[in-house]
This record gives sequence, structure tokens and C-alpha cells, in this order.
Amino acid sequence: MSGIIINDAIVLVSTIQDHARRQSIAASAVAGARDRLRPILLTTLTTVLGLAPLMYESSRQALFLKPTVVTLVYGLSVGFFAVLLLVPALLMIQSDLSRGVGTLRKVLVGRRFNHRFRSAVAGIVVAVLALNTAILGPWVVTGNAVVPLELWGAKWVTFSAGAASLVWAVTLTLLLIALFAATSGILIQRSRQ
Repeated sequence: MSGIIINDAIVLVSTIQDHARRQSIAASAVAGARDRLRPILLTTLTTVLGLAPLMYESSRQALFLKPTVVTLVYGLSVGFFAVLLLVPALLMIQSDLSRGVGTLRKVLVGRRFNHRFRSAVAGIVVAVLALNTAILGPWVVTGNAVVPLELWGAKWVTFSAGAASLVWAVTLTLLLIALFAATSGILIQRSRQ
């Protein structure tokens, strides 16, 4: 079952990449899924329909094979939709992320922004990593979040995962607002010069 699904995904990715040489990634994802729909559907249907009689057989010998048949039938049915929907979507997401990372790399390495902007971005990245380590690290390892509140006179405080995720989300939002403010300030200062 996994071999069929993986093979379908590999051939679909190859088809999408062939189309991507001539057109955008979104159009190539649609064209690749359209081109591979019939072969993937026929592969799935022949296997599922070939195993269908075993699903409804009631003899003792068939009862031994029924769990395997049910697993294969439902696995291939779900895999059919996963290959045709998730693989093109993930390829488009990958393309968008690679463009964004490339642009960010040009901004951070290029000469357009000064040292203060790079320092602000590096500080925000370090703060986000520290936030993830401090709040999400213990939550992932132990199931409870331990946050150091000694700065406000409290000892180590343990609270629920929901509260930890709320603290994480609020702090992350504040850090992103700080990054936006730093970027805006630098750009406004630059436009005045």
C-alpha cells in the first residue's frame, strides 16, 4: 500500500516539475494533478475492487485476511486523496516559502539595510528561540509548562498547557510587533534622509 502511494506521489511530483519548466507552479500543480488523475485513480480502483470480494466474504479462511484487506482498501482510498490534494498543495507551499526565504536572505545580506536592522532582526530571532525554549520546551518534554517568574518575586510557577500556549502566543505577537516597529522606524528614518 505505501509503495503504491509513494510511487504515485513521486510520479506526480515529477510531472508537476516538468510542467513547472513552462508555466507557474500553481498552473503546473493543477496540470500535473489533472494529467496523473486517471493513472492514480485506475491503480487505486483496480486494487480496491480486486480486494472487495474478500471484504464481504464470511468463510473462516477469509476472516483471517479481512483486517489486512480493510487496511489496504481504506489506506489506498485515503492515499488517493492525499496524493492528489496534499502533494500539489505542499509543492506550492514549498515554492512560496523558498521565494520568501530567498527574499529575506537578499534583504539581510544585501546592502539596502544597515547594521541596526540586521541587529534588530537577529535580536528578535534570538528572543523567539529563547521563548520557544523557555515555554514550549518544558511543555513538550514534561507536559507542564514551567515559566521563571522570579523577576516578579514569584518562585517557579507551573501551569497548564493551554496557559503556556497563551503566554507563548502573546509573547510571540509582541516580539513580532517589535520587529515591525523596528523595521518601520528604520525605513521612516531612511526616507527622511
